[in-house]
Amino acid sequence: MKRHKHSILAVLAALLWGSLSATPYRPVWEIGRKDGSAAEFALYDGAYSDLLGRFPGAAAAYDVGRSTPGEIPYILPGPQDGWAGNGNGSLLIRFGADAQASRAEMRLTLYLVESQASSPPTIEISAGGFRTSVQAPAGDDINYPDTKRTSARGLAIEALLPAGTFGAGENLLTIRNAGGSWLVWDAIVLEADRSVKCTRPGDGIALIGSHSQPGLIYGRTEGELLHPVTLTLVNWGKPQRAGWNYDGKPGGTVALSRGINTVEVNIPEGYEGRTVDFEVHPNRGKALAAVEIAPADKYTVYLVQHTHTDIGYTKPQTEILTEHLRYIDYAVEYCDLTAGYPDDAKFRWTCEASWPVREWLRIRPKAQVDKFIRYVKAGQIEVTAMFFNMSELSGENNYKTFLEPVARFRELGLPVETAMQNDVNGIAWCLADYLPDLGVKYFSIGSNNHRALVPFDRPTLYR
Repeated sequence: MKRHKHSILAVLAALLWGSLSATPYRPVWEIGRKDGSAAEFALYDGAYSDLLGRFPGAAAAYDVGRSTPGEIPYILPGPQDGWAGNGNGSLLIRFGADAQASRAEMRLTLYLVESQASSPPTIEISAGGFRTSVQAPAGDDINYPDTKRTSARGLAIEALLPAGTFGAGENLLTIRNAGGSWLVWDAIVLEADRSVKCTRPGDGIALIGSHSQPGLIYGRTEGELLHPVTLTLVNWGKPQRAGWNYDGKPGGTVALSRGINTVEVNIPEGYEGRTVDFEVHPNRGKALAAVEIAPADKYTVYLVQHTHTDIGYTKPQTEILTEHLRYIDYAVEYCDLTAGYPDDAKFRWTCEASWPVREWLRIRPKAQVDKFIRYVKAGQIEVTAMFFNMSELSGENNYKTFLEPVARFRELGLPVETAMQNDVNGIAWCLADYLPDLGVKYFSIGSNNHRALVPFDRPTLYR
């Protein structure tokens, strides 16, 4: 009996010690309601695909004590979410705190309604000099953004923030989706191991990102070139205009709405490879950033001027040929009008399909045809090999037939070195044999990316 009493006392003592030794966290602030629903957040009742329109860069800002959950999106996208630009969704939270904050260990809990099941996100949490990454648990329903239905329960991410992470006055906490796909908020809760009172920081701005674009843009005066620099700022107060400087020189002003702003400022050419100090100064306070100016990538852009042959779409079949014949008339006329221009300023035209060219050569007067031939040989007008923009479903005999105008062009001394296929995805395999046999060296294809993916991001060889 005594042994039994001793066992009971030992259990009670262990429970008491456990309750005394467990850290009693106390709430500091909470965003949203922990109720298994994201209904209080932005876009919940709309289309999640509208996120970038309302929250550029998939970024949102929340000012504790001023903002409401309706000012941040219910879904935080990640790099695997093409509908959100494959970027890193982020949430910046600002709050004020009393002196106890610097001595308090904090616990941040992200309560989730759902998390993408096949590729749950990796969440990066940073504040001051502290940073950690936490893997989100996988959810149950990858269709939640469309259906708003889930069977998932108890999804949460927890991170302990050591004492000294936050301090008295204004504090910033960033939650960033560093990898994977989306999550859906239920509530975001910050707790402390002691009583920490929230205070309300004043208005002001924060410069949270900067980027030098590797290029140059034209200025307002002739010959003026500028380096574009993108600054991402948070305006915690009312909409306002703020001045900005670079290396102590006045740059101008920018308009800042409440919340996150992405603005482009431009500085004169000549700062490549240098670090430039930017200062943005609104009515109160200022924000600073040091930006290394990227050297400009230099490109030569070659343009091909032509009109698309789309029978039955741009005009009925009975009218389209007349239109295309008129385009060739214009091309010859404009070549005449620019005959005295410098070579790189002379008019140039490409005939996308051989069908209008064949008909034009057949019905136009000899003098007009001779002009056309002269401009083709001079390189101002180009004749191409494809009769139409054709589906690859046509048989080999059809392709052989519609390449026959090439022989007629050759009889007239017209070079045909290029074939064009626009708005139709892919070509038949037989053309890889037919075109080189006809002396066609190049193939230009303009894929319809509404119906298929573009397979390459630069020109490739087809043979």
